[in-house]
Amino acid sequence: MSAPSPNPESERRHPDDRRSRPTPMLSRYTFVGRRRGGRREGETRNIYVDRHGLREWLPILAIMVLCWLDWRLTLDYIAVGGEEWNPIMAWALAQGEGMFGVVKMGVTTAGLLILLLHSRFKVSATGILVILTLYAALTGYHVYLRSEVTQRQVVGATLDRAAAAQSREAELAAAEAASKEESVLGEDASAPAAEVGPSDEDGVADDRGR
Repeated sequence: MSAPSPNPESERRHPDDRRSRPTPMLSRYTFVGRRRGGRREGETRNIYVDRHGLREWLPILAIMVLCWLDWRLTLDYIAVGGEEWNPIMAWALAQGEGMFGVVKMGVTTAGLLILLLHSRFKVSATGILVILTLYAALTGYHVYLRSEVTQRQVVGATLDRAAAAQSREAELAAAEAASKEESVLGEDASAPAAEVGPSDEDGVADDRGR
């Protein structure tokens, strides 16, 4: 009995079979599909995947946290007299803190999602690391500015307290001097006139007799 001949139709893959084509950048399987690598074994670079690993998500999440910190620290810095140097963000801030946060976080999130989709490409992977480094440096700079402002506020408050204390001391000294002067004048005004003694009266009578 001869073995059955293979059926070419059974070996032909269905047109909707995803294994017959590479993963596109966006599809209904993006972030929810099962494909985590290429179609072929060892294919890991310059490809799109459905799901990304922790190694790819961690820098994205770190950038989001640093972006949120940058947003809050920027508002704190502006509240004490600082300025927003980015003209686009300055416009958003002029519309209100809510618009400022929406624009800042929205633009950053959209850009990071695009980079995440391309994270298996060398250019995007490098870009993610560069952005992470820049945001870390920017956050450090904000912390430095905040410490400088806090130090100035502490020094200013100390000087204000010292000036107020000196002013109070000067007022007390002036009030004390005025009180002493009033006391002296009062004593002079209330002093009795000198009484004329008997010897003085005899002298006056002698002068008249002459």
